[in-house]
Amino acid sequence: MYAISVDQPQDGRLRFLFDDAVVSVDLAPNATFADIALALDHVKQTHHGHPVAIDVMLAVSPGRGPVQQHAH
Repeated sequence: MYAISVDQPQDGRLRFLFDDAVVSVDLAPNATFADIALALDHVKQTHHGHPVAIDVMLAVSPGRGPVQQHAH
């Protein structure tokens, strides 16, 4: 069993991983999938091809501690 402790950022972040670069942008706490799609559209204007991964880091509400995840 693995125990993973993740310290979440205070602000949300969205990262698009391309073959040649990683592009990181701020993510609003109330962002929707439509907002992520619009951000991807904007990023694709300067990067050719599709991202190989999209990494979403959600903001933590004030007063909450780190998230504990357990993999079995």
